[in-house]
Amino acid sequence: MASVKTHLPSRLEKRRRARRIALIFAATVLLILVTYPLWSTWLSRACADQLVDWSDRFRVRNTEITGNHIIKTDQIAHLANVSKGVSLFQVPVIAVQRRIESDPWIKRAVVRRRLPDTIEIQVIEREPAAAVRSERLLMITADSIALAPDSDDWVWDFPLLTPPHPVKISVGTAVTDSSTLALLGEALKLRAVSKDAWHNLSELYYVDGQMHAALSRPAIDILLGHGTSELAWLGALKILNDKSGADPAHYQSIDLRIPGKLIVAEGSSTTGEQTHG
Repeated sequence: MASVKTHLPSRLEKRRRARRIALIFAATVLLILVTYPLWSTWLSRACADQLVDWSDRFRVRNTEITGNHIIKTDQIAHLANVSKGVSLFQVPVIAVQRRIESDPWIKRAVVRRRLPDTIEIQVIEREPAAAVRSERLLMITADSIALAPDSDDWVWDFPLLTPPHPVKISVGTAVTDSSTLALLGEALKLRAVSKDAWHNLSELYYVDGQMHAALSRPAIDILLGHGTSELAWLGALKILNDKSGADPAHYQSIDLRIPGKLIVAEGSSTTGEQTHG
């Protein structure tokens, strides 16, 4: 098979090629310089128009707020303080987020830019788990943050926690009193077992150092030990919902203090004892 010979350019050819490229480049630069007065005004005007159009296109025209159920949208917008008409890229999203999260009802806020003209704000609110008796009635969340209620009547929709001694609680701060936290723990435990039963829980309180839970329907007192298990709560609710047994309205109390046992008292005498799991 015959070999194919390749032509390698000589030094002279390389020089000629480099000279042609240099001449073309020089001619192009000269043409630009000579014709600059003809097209510079048009180019600058076009660039300016494009810049103005670009800057107008990316200005804030909308603020979308989602995730709120308790805090009003107008209130979150006021906290965000994002002015319409400013450049979308000049909105300090981290600062906006921190302003929104300064409200103790807001657990977390996420702020995003959405091209071309919208600021998106998504919030996660704290959920009240109970009301707590302090110098005034306050709400307390699952993460133990004290909050001012939306209205004075609102607190009665939640179980009331009554600690054994006066507790000073500041709005927007975490509750640290151990007895109040123990009551909150029982409210959260019951809510995890049954939300219907949690709504039926009227008060958690202490008498002579003993923790009690008062249900509304039926009106019954439940004695609680420290760290009552969810299983014990399930057993108590099973007894109260048992249609085949005695009328729950006749029960005086249910004692959950002994692990693994439920002691049900009717009137002044003990009428039953059941062992659970």
